[in-house]
Amino acid sequence: MLVDAGPGESGGKVVSYLRSQGVSTVDVIVATHPHEDHIGGMVDVLNNFNVGLYVDNGVTHTTSTYENLVNKLVDDQTPYAEVKAGKTIPFATGILISVISPTSISGDMNEDSIILKITDGTQTILLTGDSSLTPGDVQAQILKVPHHGSKHSSDSSYYRQVNPEVAVICVGRGNDFGHPSAQVIDNIEKAGASLFRTDNDGTVVISTDGNSWQVESSGMSSSSSKPSFQPIYQRTISPTPKPTQKSYTPFVAPVIVQPASAFVQNSQSSGSAPCNCAGPDLDCKDFSTRREAQACFDYCKSNGYGDCFRMDGDKDGKVCESKK
Repeated sequence: MLVDAGPGESGGKVVSYLRSQGVSTVDVIVATHPHEDHIGGMVDVLNNFNVGLYVDNGVTHTTSTYENLVNKLVDDQTPYAEVKAGKTIPFATGILISVISPTSISGDMNEDSIILKITDGTQTILLTGDSSLTPGDVQAQILKVPHHGSKHSSDSSYYRQVNPEVAVICVGRGNDFGHPSAQVIDNIEKAGASLFRTDNDGTVVISTDGNSWQVESSGMSSSSSKPSFQPIYQRTISPTPKPTQKSYTPFVAPVIVQPASAFVQNSQSSGSAPCNCAGPDLDCKDFSTRREAQACFDYCKSNGYGDCFRMDGDKDGKVCESKK
């Protein structure tokens, strides 16, 4: 899963890093909001990888960057889904990707950013886009600091609510906005979090096995024993043609689900396949118990999908009757 892709000039770096990590297919791309510094590198990614699903919050923009991106998605017929708070993004067994914001669109692109809370075992990660909101339970060990650490992005109460152990500020060196704010840095330090900044620390990599986390960086600052990431990507992308107005009509159904039942909420942590009614075919053996299979069947049927996984052979409303 790739969340945002930086400005246009960073697209090649994103592609290079993904390739250096052995990535050949991007299962999900999430664009938190359509500002250029978050979606500018997306076309480079789409030009270089097969993408299984593109997700955003439904907010459009008038910039050529946004129009070029939409044209690319339409030309490739990339599967698309729009999300709001309360939905989950199926990704991998044991990892729950919850959309906790926005609930509705306010018209403020930054505050309307998609906020993701990612749960992997005992570890939680909060990816905020440029939103300073704290909707519900935002406690997380790992925090992507909102809005590049701008002075209005987060006050001291924000860090008391999140209570992070490590915070990362994604920010360009010598930027014109004066990010990050000294006050935000002070708030993070007072909260007791370890702080990393991409302007000083370069590429920041946080790894977790679901039980603990560790941080490495490429070390633009003078720091010892840090790994060096060597780009292997050479830019060969042709200029994007002048955009034309197109409606976005992907032909593949999205696999975003509404977590309307406890099963859908908890299936990934329980070891069962996620209940994605429009996703890959499942059958009884994909579920840990018959009860979970029944919950998935009932959920999909109530949302108009019928017996999409064909688990009710005799049409009596009870699935997997041979499975004990």
